[in-house]
Amino acid sequence: MLDLLEWSGGFKSDAYLKQIELKRWVDDEEKLILIDYRDLKKNKKDFKLLDGDRIMVPYIPIQYQNFVQVGGAVNIPGEYELNPGMRVSDLLAKAQLADNALLETAFIYRFSPDGITDYKQLDLKAILKSPGSAEDILLLPKDDLKIFAGSKFTDTNFKVMIAGSVRDGNSYDYKPGMKVSEIVALSGGLTESSLGYGYLKRKNLGSLENPFDYIKVDFRTAFNNPKSAANIELKPKDELKVFAADDFIEQNATIDINGAVLSPGTYDYDGEVTLKDIMTMSGGIKMSGDASRVNIYRVDLSPEGQGKTEEITLEIDKQFNVLGEDGGDNYLLRPYDQIFVRELPEFRLQENVTIQGEVRWPGNYALTKDNEKISDIIKRSGGFTDEAFEEGITLFRSKDSLGYLVIDAQDLLNNPNSPSNYILKPGDRVIIPKISNVVGISGAVKSGEVLQQYTIGTRLNVPFHEGKNALFYIENYAGGIDRKAGARKRLIQVRQPGGRLDKVRNYGLFKIYPEVQKGAEIFVGAEVKEVDEEGREKEKIDWGSVISNTVTQATAILTLVILIQQIQ
Repeated sequence: MLDLLEWSGGFKSDAYLKQIELKRWVDDEEKLILIDYRDLKKNKKDFKLLDGDRIMVPYIPIQYQNFVQVGGAVNIPGEYELNPGMRVSDLLAKAQLADNALLETAFIYRFSPDGITDYKQLDLKAILKSPGSAEDILLLPKDDLKIFAGSKFTDTNFKVMIAGSVRDGNSYDYKPGMKVSEIVALSGGLTESSLGYGYLKRKNLGSLENPFDYIKVDFRTAFNNPKSAANIELKPKDELKVFAADDFIEQNATIDINGAVLSPGTYDYDGEVTLKDIMTMSGGIKMSGDASRVNIYRVDLSPEGQGKTEEITLEIDKQFNVLGEDGGDNYLLRPYDQIFVRELPEFRLQENVTIQGEVRWPGNYALTKDNEKISDIIKRSGGFTDEAFEEGITLFRSKDSLGYLVIDAQDLLNNPNSPSNYILKPGDRVIIPKISNVVGISGAVKSGEVLQQYTIGTRLNVPFHEGKNALFYIENYAGGIDRKAGARKRLIQVRQPGGRLDKVRNYGLFKIYPEVQKGAEIFVGAEVKEVDEEGREKEKIDWGSVISNTVTQATAILTLVILIQQIQ
């Protein structure tokens, strides 16, 4: 075996020679044999090898432990050999304390065999004053002494940072009482593009949800007037940002122009665009535009504005130069400005209405004044002809899809301030029909087949009688109402020539039927039949009969009571 070990080149420095492992097959079973190499050499013995033997020389299983280490505020940190009886003072003498070492507080970390780390606080000042005392403890293998620098427990090693629109944005050493004006001065002052304000980002130690506070800072005022309230006192690790004009120009920033211009739209912002440029690109002001009323809506990014929108009103000339104190052709716009050119208050193109029928000059008329009414357009069209059916005036309004409007023609003709004398709107159509002495009747009446030759569709046309009501026409010309078809007198309606719908007024025991005007249409309505669950028609209650019977019975009872009182 010794020959084989020599042939292999000898042992490495970390070879564990006390237990060289030899594996051998014995009686169909693998055996492990441990051999002490030093014992063989000492006794000048050898170990005979057999065919198939395998030898493995292990590494030393346990690293060295006869050391201690020191780190932190010392001049020579690292590991030191642990000598018997060595104390903390001996280790300090070897490592040499640094000038900034904090003597009142140090810690020694101690590792137990079970893997648990313990630590003990030391007073280095007391140890150096009395070496060998109880404070100057004996060191154990792998002890680790940590000595802190005094600056670790002060703010003098902290930084404050300033960035943005300053000449030398950087981190600077913090000192107690340091203010905004000082760090602006250290950074070389504000640049020409600086907006003069920004924010301060500060660690918020009192909140886990909001770890930082953001404080708005007026850097220009703080620098120019160090005694002002704007000159905020700084804290360690404060971060300051000074805004530049370009900070608020996002990529593809735009400007909008709308209102009374020929080509409203959105235009790119390039940093130097003026109001004159945008007005020229938009084609200029329309005929209806008011050059004295150009509004610009702008986001105010100043500290006072807090991002709110401000309104600016300008007046421009025909060359789009701004008049007044902001005068000239070099009125610079800002990103996201919105420009609105207003319409002239009294300006509008011709707005037409139409009058048709029985007036002297029917046709289209332009509205020439505010609040022009039906009576005005009748006068402008020459008034009624001899064939005009004045009571049949109608108004059709296409605006808002309103259709025909109800008119009390008699009131309109007699009273210019009548509610029926509507103010005209563009597109209105006033219709004056010819004289009509015909009344139409339709609905559930008993006209029968004998009258079919006088009807158009379902309408029966009959002559007009002055002062007669609807029931007169129904009974004298249409054979009365058709009760079998569900007709009821209370459902009679009359649509007058002006569009007004008159209904029967029911006063219990008697009814008042609407009077009929020339050209009116009478309609007799019918009740919708109701059926029960089996499809049979439900019996209707004749409330007129009920009331009549009730009154009769009440009268009889009252007469009987009076007779009894007289007999007694």
